[in-house]
Amino acid sequence: MKANNTGRRLVTAVALTAVCLGGGSMIGSSVAGAQAPAVVAAPGNASPWKFEVDARHYARVSCYFETVDRKDAKGPQKFEGSGKSEVAAVNDAKSKAQAAAERGWKVKHCNTEKTWKK
Repeated sequence: MKANNTGRRLVTAVALTAVCLGGGSMIGSSVAGAQAPAVVAAPGNASPWKFEVDARHYARVSCYFETVDRKDAKGPQKFEGSGKSEVAAVNDAKSKAQAAAERGWKVKHCNTEKTWKK
């Protein structure tokens, strides 16, 4: 029984896909008003999907440090990070700043100075 349902779903999915891609769907429209959709082609070398497989992003942040009791502050100190995206690179740099905080100090705030990609 399970195999029959799976086969029916597959046939239904293939049929619906063929109808949608072919533009022959007439569900909910009258025969007189049905028109074939216009096909819009992309320019010659344009690809709708662009993936960066090996791209590596880098970021430099400057962070200020403050004592836990808020009596003293120092900075700015610069940290660099890397990641698969720009956001990941900035977060890596901020986590390196957090790891570099000495005992009794905390990161007050970090400003992103520069991001680049290689």
